[in-house]
Parts: sequence; structure tokens; C-alpha cells
Amino acid sequence: MSSRRQFIKSAGLASTVAAGLSGCLGSGDSGDGADSGDSGDSDGGGEGTQTGTVEQGDDLADELRVSIYGGAMGNAIEGTMLEGFQEEYGVEIVSGDFPSNWGLISKLQAGEVDLDVLILDNTVVPTAHQAGVMQKLRPENIPNLERYTDRFDPRNAQWDPTEDGASYAPFQYFANGMTYNTEQFDNPTQWDDMLTETAKGHAINASWIERVTGIAGIDVGVDVSDLSTDTESKLDQIWNRVEEQNDYIFEWADTGGAIQDAFASGTAYIGMMWYGRATTLRDEDDVPLDYIIPDEGTTMATSGWGVSPTTDRRYTAEKFIDYTLSEQAQYDYSEAIGYVPVTEMSELPEIVQENPDYQKRDSLEFFDGHALMNHSSDWAKEFQQVIRQ
Repeated sequence: MSSRRQFIKSAGLASTVAAGLSGCLGSGDSGDGADSGDSGDSDGGGEGTQTGTVEQGDDLADELRVSIYGGAMGNAIEGTMLEGFQEEYGVEIVSGDFPSNWGLISKLQAGEVDLDVLILDNTVVPTAHQAGVMQKLRPENIPNLERYTDRFDPRNAQWDPTEDGASYAPFQYFANGMTYNTEQFDNPTQWDDMLTETAKGHAINASWIERVTGIAGIDVGVDVSDLSTDTESKLDQIWNRVEEQNDYIFEWADTGGAIQDAFASGTAYIGMMWYGRATTLRDEDDVPLDYIIPDEGTTMATSGWGVSPTTDRRYTAEKFIDYTLSEQAQYDYSEAIGYVPVTEMSELPEIVQENPDYQKRDSLEFFDGHALMNHSSDWAKEFQQVIRQ
């Protein structure tokens, strides 16, 4: 099995150093789940460091250091993609949870972590480019780049600004859909159903700024895929909606784990949570939940891989990415979690076909990652002012 080592915990911003990781994955502060759609719920503990042999040319290294998300997604990644690559190629995978895209980027910039492959959502790819923490992928080592469907091919995507190629390889997409307690709500269909007396004090949403502004923007008809034009007018509409939502929301959660726990405990009746977490609670823990894409639609994101510019295992990293894009790996992973592959597939698992993210894929919009890069700090400050009024 792959080695799972914790080097960032999903709890506040307190500094936590996992024992035995120096020189391997690095030490890390706690993450806040600010960008990953299924982040939080870090687990695992420190283990003794094992130093892998550096690859020579096109020879595989004997170890690869990969960051992943936590929770149900992290378990599915580990049990399919990581273990599958390890078994097929004999490369030991050392993985750790990074619940926050922003935290991962800042630590890579500061040289505080030592990674070969990093996991990111597409919304922060422009920021990662600007920060210089990704390097261009070499297509000769990743032939499965040709398997992308047009909508998700990073070589043609606005969110991957790499010239003449790509530096980001998504492996799935997911929507920021609505989850609700079926014992409290009878078939809600709109985001407005969060603004009801039944929902008041029991609605939950993520505090990550692209989720906040994305969902509120969709709700009021703003084109959140382009927030770089007419920005002030669009944001005025969004903040007015967030202020209305705030009267009903009892928690703007910092992590996916906090949202999941609120639904599991019965505190949350309705709010934003992802298909993978909702179905895990429903099917494995018997929590009375259902998941929908509201009539207005919602935002979506991809999860994907980048290669660290400081790695001495570049070829091995690219072969790992190629493996995760193979049809077998895509099928195994999507069957385990229910999220939708971004490649051409001859067959989709039943759990994916039942996923509203797949069924209502034409109702999903990418969030403007370039605007997020340019305005995230100001938007975060404005958001805090709005919810504290």
C-alpha cells in the first residue's frame, strides 16, 4: 500500500509539524481548505523518512511524493490511483493531505515542502502559474493527454495559461451542488430554498471566496465565468445576495470536513456540499441526505495534477499523471467516489451516471480564476465585512 503521511492538518491556521517528515514532504502549517472542493478531514500520522533514488533520464525513481486532498476523495485517490500506479510501476508513493490550495502554493513558494506532484483545483491554476510553482508538462511522457474531452483539455482552457501546452492535468470535475436533509426538506429545487424559515439557523456554506461569490453570483444571474469585466456592478449584486444568505446561514465553514460533520450531526439541514461527501454520508452512515444541482445551476471545478519545478523526479511524476488519465484508472477512481472523469470513456460507472453533476453538466460554469487571482484578497475582506454586519 502507498505510504500516507500527514503534513498539513485541516484545523485553523495553527502550526503543526508531523514527526519524521523533514527532508521528505516537509513540515506544514494547518490548512484551511480554502480551495479544494473536497478538502479537509486530514488523517494519518508521521512516519520515518525514506529517501527515494533520483531518476536518471527516463528511468523511474523508486519513490514519488504526491499531495492529495483528505476525506472521501483522498481515500478514493489513495485506494485507486496511488496504489494502482505503485503496483504497476513499482514506485513507492508517499502522500500527504493538503486541504488548502492557497496553503500549498505559499509553502511551495517558501520552500517549506518537498513535493514532486501537487494537487490543485483549476480555480487557482492562474495563481499557481504566477507564483512559479508549476512547470510545463511534456506530452511525450503523457500520451493520455489526448484522451481529454474538449471542455476539460487544459491545452485549450482559459484557466491554464501555459503557452503552447499545459502545466495542469485535471482528472475529474465536480459541482458545488446543494445537499439537503430529506427529513427536513421536501424536494428543494433552488438556491432560494436556503432562505426559508425551515433553513434559518440550519443552512451552511463554505467560506472559500470562490464558492461564496460563485454560488451567490449564479443565484442572482451574474456570469461568474467572467468577473474581470463590469466587476464592480457584478460584485455589488453578489454582496447583496451574500448579505441575504447570511441571515440564514449558521456557519460559513472553513473545511469540507466541517460541512460534512454538520450534516452528519443533523445540525445542517441544507447547504453547499459535494456529491462524493453527500453519498458517502447517505450510503455508508445512513444520514438522510440527497444532493441536487439547483435549477439556477452552480459553479464547478476540476481537481488535477501539476509537477513541482524543484522536483528531481520529473519523468516519474509525468508517468504518474499519465497513469491517472488512463481509462482503467479513471474508471476505478470514479467508481469509488462518483465524481465525473474528464476524459473520453467507453463506459461510466453507474454511480457517475446517477450523479447530478453529470446529468446536469450543461448547468455548470467554471469560476473566473484570473479574477480570483487579482481580487481574492479584497473579496475576502469584503466578505468578512458583509457577514459581520
